[in-house]
Amino acid sequence: MEEIKHTRWAPYEDGGAGALTAAKEACQEELRAQGLDFVAWEKAESTEHGCPVIRAAGTKHKLRLYLAGPMRGYPEFNFPAFEAGAVLLRERGFEVFSPAEKDIERHGTNIGAGNTAGSEEQAAKEHGFSLRVALKEDTTWICDNAEGIALLPGWEKSKGAVMEHSLAIALGLKVFSLVEIGHGAYDVAEGLVQ
Repeated sequence: MEEIKHTRWAPYEDGGAGALTAAKEACQEELRAQGLDFVAWEKAESTEHGCPVIRAAGTKHKLRLYLAGPMRGYPEFNFPAFEAGAVLLRERGFEVFSPAEKDIERHGTNIGAGNTAGSEEQAAKEHGFSLRVALKEDTTWICDNAEGIALLPGWEKSKGAVMEHSLAIALGLKVFSLVEIGHGAYDVAEGLVQ
């Protein structure tokens, strides 16, 4: 995960816990306003401010998204759409887990190549593909790592993607839609898809 560290300072009067609490809250609010995750804070002396200060540190990281969409029954398991979606999301600053990339990594080859029907049986016969193994790894990643889910067009017709969407909703993750804008290109639409 790529982290960008930020620091904010807030002076406070050394007269009581109320002033210290207010300074801490001011630092945290400033970090939140910048979209940063609060990490830690510490007291320090400042000659610049002429009084004690509180230092708050925050980080900003790439949001970890799981890319979901239809695969079975689509030519080449829809891997070209997954590839285009993953490229777009990474260009937009997201960290992406693509089940298509995971399948390629797991089997050491593109199991969608030449599979014009997107046949699970063909992938099992030719590459040893197991839907149980794939879904276990994918849902484990969602539970352990995902902060959001991005949905490719047609996801609502896919048993697997509907299940992944339901899991994301149950976990309270952010939901994004990828909208096709023509010729296999996508754009990201933010907001909840229920």
